[in-house]
Amino acid sequence: HPAAAEPQAGGGDLQSAEGKPNQADAIPWSRMLWSTAVWAIIVNNFVFHYSVYVIMNWLPTYFEHVIKVQLTGLGISKALPYLMMFGASNFGGITGEYMVVTLQMSTKWTRTIINSCGLGLSALTIYYMSEATTKAGGLFVVTCSLSFLGFSRGGFAVNHMDIAPEYAGVIMGISNTAGTVAGIVGVAFTGYLLDISGGASAIHGWKLALGFASTLNIFGLVVFHIYSKGHRIFQKATES
Repeated sequence: HPAAAEPQAGGGDLQSAEGKPNQADAIPWSRMLWSTAVWAIIVNNFVFHYSVYVIMNWLPTYFEHVIKVQLTGLGISKALPYLMMFGASNFGGITGEYMVVTLQMSTKWTRTIINSCGLGLSALTIYYMSEATTKAGGLFVVTCSLSFLGFSRGGFAVNHMDIAPEYAGVIMGISNTAGTVAGIVGVAFTGYLLDISGGASAIHGWKLALGFASTLNIFGLVVFHIYSKGHRIFQKATES
């Protein structure tokens, strides 16, 4: 039907054909950047990746200077922390689903509990990495640290889908950028703290560096507890 192909008066179809965004497609950037719930996710992504990147990048140095063993000497067991982190990340998500669906807990408290357990316990084990003296002890605290961090992803790392399902990718992109920055800053700052404390062989430097990472984790869980939301707060505008 030729009439169906004709543009309507006012050029509404022409605007759509030219790719101009309408009100329903606009991303609420201002509201997002002023939302404390969004910032709770950003902050927690930052502290999570700070600890993860510090542990992963400084692991060979940690075992060589603190535990007094080469990382290559651990054999296949050196893969254990990463395998456990993978399993714990999935377990955190499964636990959250069980709490919401089966136990009928609120989404807000489910995310908060999982996030607090993961970051809180990892803060403890990360700090005690500087206290380990044996190969088994070092491997244990590193494995626990990465596992607890992985578990925390069942909290902050899925919360963007709770508060803004239509814009979850946008919020994830912003928060992951913060996580990448955390990796750059964390690795460099850890090296700085070790240098000013006498080098990688000085236990005091490790206490300082790992204690700072632990403190960030506690800060992150407190921020998430206070400011996170469990319900949708962003929704696409309805087209008129």
